[in-house]
Amino acid sequence: MTDAVTQASVIARRMALARELAELSIAETTGSSPISPERLVAIEAGDDFPQSLDIAVVAESTGLPIGWFLEERPQLVASRKPAPEGGVSPAFDLALERLSVHVEQLVNEGIITPAAHQGFRLDVDHDVIARRAAEVRGWAGVGDEPIEDLSAFCERVGLLVFSQAFPGSPFEGAVTEIEREPGVEFGIALVDKCAGFLRSRFTLAHELGHWVYRTSFETGCGHGDVERAMNSFAAHLLMPRSFVERMETKHVGSRALAMAVSSQCGVSWSATLGHLANLGVISDKAYALEVERKPDSQEFQSAGFAIPMVKELDVVPPQYRSAVLSAYRQRKLTTGKTLEVLFESVVEEQLPERIPPRGRKAS
Repeated sequence: MTDAVTQASVIARRMALARELAELSIAETTGSSPISPERLVAIEAGDDFPQSLDIAVVAESTGLPIGWFLEERPQLVASRKPAPEGGVSPAFDLALERLSVHVEQLVNEGIITPAAHQGFRLDVDHDVIARRAAEVRGWAGVGDEPIEDLSAFCERVGLLVFSQAFPGSPFEGAVTEIEREPGVEFGIALVDKCAGFLRSRFTLAHELGHWVYRTSFETGCGHGDVERAMNSFAAHLLMPRSFVERMETKHVGSRALAMAVSSQCGVSWSATLGHLANLGVISDKAYALEVERKPDSQEFQSAGFAIPMVKELDVVPPQYRSAVLSAYRQRKLTTGKTLEVLFESVVEEQLPERIPPRGRKAS
């Protein structure tokens, strides 16, 4: 098989996969485009070679960039955190595919340079997990204080986090890794904002665990022991024991302690109580009593906690956003490409003024 035939076969498979991800029929994909349904059928069956126009039509219909169709990629998703209510949202899978292509292109062009760290060997011992969570905090240069901006924290340790709303998605979050150079990977996480403010934070911390432990479906991702270990990592990352113990000296009683930790660390009431019980700082009886008595915002405020005390997840990572806008200003990215890779977090009117081309003065 010649290189041209092999490439055509790859593109045809990717065209079919794109339709499957977008849940589009042949007729819906071609629509009023210049190519006929019969032609797309022939291409996907391997009876005809795809041309540039054919790829462009499928790319426009599915929302995937042209580059996505030109090469087969390894399994993208390393882990997924399912939503309890289930549902279907092909938009989630398409968004993750688009992210991977755009981010990899920006890295290859030298526009962004994600941090990279070696991963850990998976261990289900909770004391070991707590130490690993502390190590990851060390990567970001933070102690045991609450992580106010979790998006920025993750970016500092090599996980680029993107947050969008996917109504009906069966997944609250997913993470994948991309090789920057042999043996050096960085991660991409996609989090569904529909899960809610605090739940999204915990989901992201859970997915960060999958990335630092380099889990995948082949290494047990999705299995009970692994998922419990990732929940433990998330809890220890967001609520370090040393911080909890400090709060214990300042707040008397299980309820007051839980309110202090939940509000400052940005963790849901039930997850906070579960972690405190696992640490042994509240009893199982106190957990059972308090988990049914979630405080409202007025009670938090009366206790001196003006919730929320943490930052909502960013649509795109903060340093990534700055690097893309800088590249736009220096004319390394077009307006269309800039808006595309910022995933609607800015509109054209918000873009910075561009540096004039050489030989032309700013007006």
